[in-house]
Amino acid sequence: MDNLSHMLHEMLKVLNQPPVWLSSAFSAIMGTVVGFFGGLFRDLIVSDLVGRRNMRIALYRDIAEMFFAVDRIMNVEEWRIGSGHSDTLLWRQEQFRQCYLLGEEYYSSDPTIYIQLPERFAVQTLYSKLKYVLEQPPTSFPFNVRNLAGTIAFYVDIGVLKRKYFKKYCKKNAQVLLRKVDEYNTQRKDMIQRLIEEAEVQRHQEGPVSQ
Repeated sequence: MDNLSHMLHEMLKVLNQPPVWLSSAFSAIMGTVVGFFGGLFRDLIVSDLVGRRNMRIALYRDIAEMFFAVDRIMNVEEWRIGSGHSDTLLWRQEQFRQCYLLGEEYYSSDPTIYIQLPERFAVQTLYSKLKYVLEQPPTSFPFNVRNLAGTIAFYVDIGVLKRKYFKKYCKKNAQVLLRKVDEYNTQRKDMIQRLIEEAEVQRHQEGPVSQ
């Protein structure tokens, strides 16, 4: 009886084991599935991550250069420009025109990556303002170019442009840039506060509006 029980047990073990061909087929299918999804992850997800990172690096460095160009060119003293340039505002505008910037076309040339960046709206606005700066007469250059820098500072202040990315991608220049950005934002907020106070004073001086 014991021998019979042992024989039945061994037969059940054999019956419960899948055939060798089935195990091999299952392993091959699993290998194909894993390889497919691994390739998909590499080709789509990883390439997207790398593409976004590279475009964001270019974007933040480009915007930093735009901001520094305003600060650099507007702070050149007139006596340093020299007597060979009778129109110092035209000289400043031409210097700004010669700044190396990638341009919005660089970003929009890869729309599948560009559309994933939330900063793209800031890029569109800034390059539109940059174009306006270069197209307008030199007499309006100081106001227009400072408006451009002020817009960059405002976007940093409200979080459209991220401080952490300037710090990450602009390295040692980031500290200087963010300090100057904070100065712009402080000036803007002080000016708004003054306008509010002046409006309040004027309202009190005029008294209640008669019906």
